Amino acid sequence: MNLLEVDAVTKRFGGLTAVSRFSLTVGAGEIVGLIGPNGAGKTTVFHLLSGFYAPSAGAIRFKGVSVVGAKPHAICRRGLARTFQIVQPFVNLSALENVMVGAFNRTGDVKAARQRALEVLDFVGLGARRDVLARELTLSDRKRLEMARGLATRPELLDRGDHRPHPPHPRAGREPAHHRARDARDHGPVPAHRGPAPRREDRRTPPGGSRARPHGGRSLPGRGGVSFLELSGIDVAYGDLPALRGVTLVVEAGETLSVVGANGAGKTTMLRTISGLLRPRRGEVRFEGERIDRLPCHRVVERGLVHVPEGRKVFPSLAVRENLELGSYTTAAKARRADSLERVFTLFPRLRERMSQAAGTLSGGEQQMLAIGRALMTLPKLLMLDEPSLGLAPLIVKEIFHIIGEINRAGTTVLLVEQNTRQALALSRRGYVLENGRVALVGSGEELLGNEHVRRAYLGL
Repeated sequence: MNLLEVDAVTKRFGGLTAVSRFSLTVGAGEIVGLIGPNGAGKTTVFHLLSGFYAPSAGAIRFKGVSVVGAKPHAICRRGLARTFQIVQPFVNLSALENVMVGAFNRTGDVKAARQRALEVLDFVGLGARRDVLARELTLSDRKRLEMARGLATRPELLDRGDHRPHPPHPRAGREPAHHRARDARDHGPVPAHRGPAPRREDRRTPPGGSRARPHGGRSLPGRGGVSFLELSGIDVAYGDLPALRGVTLVVEAGETLSVVGANGAGKTTMLRTISGLLRPRRGEVRFEGERIDRLPCHRVVERGLVHVPEGRKVFPSLAVRENLELGSYTTAAKARRADSLERVFTLFPRLRERMSQAAGTLSGGEQQMLAIGRALMTLPKLLMLDEPSLGLAPLIVKEIFHIIGEINRAGTTVLLVEQNTRQALALSRRGYVLENGRVALVGSGEELLGNEHVRRAYLGL
């Protein structure tokens, strides 16, 4: 008997059919891949299997029993667990506490839940970081945490919905996620110990120190020589854990500048510091000559500096148009709302087609388009994009990068944080490489793509 049987399942959202007569079988012990472009319905299928959505038609059976209409926690207790495309940890709980939440789905005993969580954390390589708060983990570690929480429920079938996670840093010394999936299958309910994850301090900086700069340490001349955004000696820490160490960076008016680096390098922390979500311990952030590192977030936005966060962060229950209109809340943006909407719909024709559709029913690529479109509604002078290619299919990634180029050519300065190093630097006039919270290299996009350290560490060449 098959472990999972999906028979002619259909899911409709109003007049939109997201999944049509989809069928699938999964046998015990199998690893089955579900692939397709953005918008094909992959995430919707996962929502159907795990009880987040009820099918409009069709049958879903797990171990021979229908799970249609069952609550997600009840399906999980039967042995069908899932992870998410965009990781969703409890950010104010430790890694251990996050995984214990999964274990509590099977047991009410705290000691047993803790023991199960410790075993699983060791298995995925997070044993040494068990007491670290989830919000302080890197993206790669948060993906491992998501998998660990699912494994803690002791599943017989695990739906992994992480959609092509970014590859780990070449020196990270950790197995790829699909190897862990095989281990989870092969070792059964009690995973074997795999050893602690390496510390950030174990990663080497490039020869010549942490600030190897092309062009003798000088920034390249900008368009008109304007220092649009300046970071000077920025230090940021999460408790006792340093995240940024003396970061100095200049974005010049009219350019696209990329910041690249491994998971945990400090890229997202840097953007959150610029936009006012974090306060630096030391240093200054200046925008158009004015110091902004003590301003609240909405005041930073009002000055024309807009941040599109990692993970999109759209309002899932609101329509596409409502999400966009929320971006035009400032007085200047409200006055130009109609023109801005037309501009966004011209850049992203699919958003026009889905104007009345709930944002939560969009594909990952469409949600990324919506997040960028909402930022454009604010009339940004400087647009900051955090991992815009995260979790997207290659064709959609190509489209997103093309549109970023169009936005820049239309006059908006762009600060791009990306792990897709090749695409980011090819798009950018200049780039910075962050390693262990410090600026390691600065140069033109072309120079960095040709740099031996960048090619070895980030391009796999």
